[in-house]
Amino acid sequence: MPHHKSCAKRVKTSTAARSRNRAYKSQLHTAMRRIYNTTDQAEAEQLRSSTDSLIDRLQSKGILHKKNAANKKSKLSRFVGNLQNS
Repeated sequence: MPHHKSCAKRVKTSTAARSRNRAYKSQLHTAMRRIYNTTDQAEAEQLRSSTDSLIDRLQSKGILHKKNAANKKSKLSRFVGNLQNS
């Protein structure tokens, strides 16, 4: 239990932020899973563009680190590109 009022508020705000961030990350994982489960290249490309914008949004909010976001986008692009060759 916090001993100060400011610490009590901090616990409350960090709990709210943690649940919000978990919801965003869950949304991202679901979007990425949809891409990895598709075999149609056109559908994967459309899903990738929407997932890229989600990744950019999460990076700008500070939920994802800049380099982590870049790695995720790169991995998705590589996967979609390999679908085309298959």
